Amino acid sequence: MKFFIMKSHFILKTVTVISVLVSCVFSIFGIVRPELLVSPASGYNHTLVVLASYAAARSIAIAAVCIFTLLGKNRGPLYTIAILAALIQFLDAFVGMYEMDISKVAGPLVLAFLGFISIYRAYKSPDKTVA
Repeated sequence: MKFFIMKSHFILKTVTVISVLVSCVFSIFGIVRPELLVSPASGYNHTLVVLASYAAARSIAIAAVCIFTLLGKNRGPLYTIAILAALIQFLDAFVGMYEMDISKVAGPLVLAFLGFISIYRAYKSPDKTVA
């Protein structure tokens, strides 16, 4: 039984770190290779790079806090950062809807769904010690 409890928290940590790293990588791509995220027909745009830089600043900060949180023994911050990561992915799906790109809708929704499910499972596990 303890194995399954520990496993739920390990899954939560894994899903959360994947989620924040995906956000981080996408925002960095927006700076160095914006044509990977938007239509190449729109060309290089200074405004796009500035906005991507703001997104990267936030994504890198969230990733750093997430990794720091995963090393800690207190689960409260883990749940907070996991909820934040899942919410970001959920909201990213709306960006994909705006762009009418199914891959930019499905990917974030899958990560958001996995995040919310793993948060629920880890929170409901009876063992409150660190996994």
